[in-house]
Amino acid sequence: MPFINITTSITKNRKFKRFKRHLAIEDAEALGHLVALWANVLDLAEDGNISTWSKEDIAEYAHYVGEPERLWEALTLKGAHFLDTQELSTGLRVLIHNWWDYSGRYLTARYRTTKPEHLASIKNLYKKTDYTPTTLGKNTTEIDKIDKIDKIDKKKQTDGWVKEIFQYWAVKYRTLTGQPYLFAYIKEDGIIRRTLSTYDKDDILDFIDKFYSEAQDEKCWWRDKIQIGIWVSVIPTIVRKLTGGSVAKNMDGARRGQ
Repeated sequence: MPFINITTSITKNRKFKRFKRHLAIEDAEALGHLVALWANVLDLAEDGNISTWSKEDIAEYAHYVGEPERLWEALTLKGAHFLDTQELSTGLRVLIHNWWDYSGRYLTARYRTTKPEHLASIKNLYKKTDYTPTTLGKNTTEIDKIDKIDKIDKKKQTDGWVKEIFQYWAVKYRTLTGQPYLFAYIKEDGIIRRTLSTYDKDDILDFIDKFYSEAQDEKCWWRDKIQIGIWVSVIPTIVRKLTGGSVAKNMDGARRGQ
C-alpha cells in the first residue's frame, strides 16, 4: 500500500504556518490540503514532478475549493515554499519540495530490486537525500530490511544535514568576523541534532541567516556572543520575528532565557 512520511512537527513548521495564514485557514484544513496533494502526487506522479499539472489541477488534487491562484501563491511563497519551480528551455518545471523525504522510503521499498534504474532517476531529482540500498543479512525479512534501510538512511540524511549546517555556520561566522569559527564539535553536534528533531534543515538555515543578520546591528545583544548555543537559545525569538511577533517582547524574553 502506498504511503508517505509526515513528521509530527509539521504544524509547528514556519513554512506550514505561513501557508495556512496565506490561505486564512486553520491548521487541520491546511494539513488536509497538503496531505491530499501529496497523496495524489504519489498516485499520479510518483516522481514528484507535476510540471504538466495546471494550477486548477493542483487545487483539485489538494481538495481546495478556493481560487487556484491563491493556493499556488501559498505553495510557492518565497522562503517557505512547498513547490520548487525552475524555468527551463522546455518550460516551467514544478517539483514537490523535499519530495524524496515524503516518498523515498515507499519508493525504495517498491523499486529497489524491481526497477533500480527508475528509482535512481527519481532520486536524482532530489540529490540532498541518500537512500542508497545497503547490504543486509540473508535471513532478514523484507519488512526488517525496509526498517533497517530506513534507519541507516535517516542517519546518513541527518549526518549530511549536520555537516551542511556546520559549513553554513562557518561561512556566516567568517563573513561577519573575518575569523574561523572554533567548533566544540561534540557539544555542538548534539545541539544541532536536537534542533533537527524540531525544525527541518531549511528552517534552520533561515534561522542562522536571521541570527547573523541581527548580529550586524551594533545594538544586538548577541553580537559579541556568536556561538551555536546562544543561537539555539534565541531560536524562539527568531521564529516570532520571522512570523511577525513583537520584537521588543521577544528580545526581553530571550535575555531572560540566558
